[in-house]
Amino acid sequence: MKYIVAIMVLCVLIALITGCSGEVGNGGADEIDADTAATSSVGDSSGAGEADAGMADDRPDEVVEIVAVDVDMAAMSSTMAQAKFFSIFTNPMEYLGQTIRASGPYFSFYFDELQNHFVMIVPGDACCRLGFEFRLPDTYVYPDDFPAQYTPIEITGVLSRYEAHEQGFIYLAVDEIILMTN
Repeated sequence: MKYIVAIMVLCVLIALITGCSGEVGNGGADEIDADTAATSSVGDSSGAGEADAGMADDRPDEVVEIVAVDVDMAAMSSTMAQAKFFSIFTNPMEYLGQTIRASGPYFSFYFDELQNHFVMIVPGDACCRLGFEFRLPDTYVYPDDFPAQYTPIEITGVLSRYEAHEQGFIYLAVDEIILMTN
């Protein structure tokens, strides 16, 4: 699985260098901008106290935990999120232990006897999709506790590292998946 991810990242880098012109107008940009706008309103911390105050009456027993986010890719434009993604993957040691929020379509596949989960980062020109691997606590059971493929999600987690096949890989250690609405 990790070799496939490494090959996918290499292919994406090659595609960015050789094939992505940066032109918008392929029909997918409007969908991405709509997803980004919906995600930004959820991930936006400005005015959060006002929104929470209005919701408190509706959900009096719910405790809302505020998590400090070091890198909020959900609030970034698709171009900036893609640039930050490459920064994280080319300099992972600078980001290890930081809390990162990301949003995009959910994607999962089975490889090396494990179900692997990703949130896809889709650039504005929709040419080169990238993905953050994430892991949830063992209390989550696949497929019962996971969304359908390509469902828009938002995750917040701590960037962590593991070794497999004599290589190091990074992932987000996440506590929950938030389903996004369009």
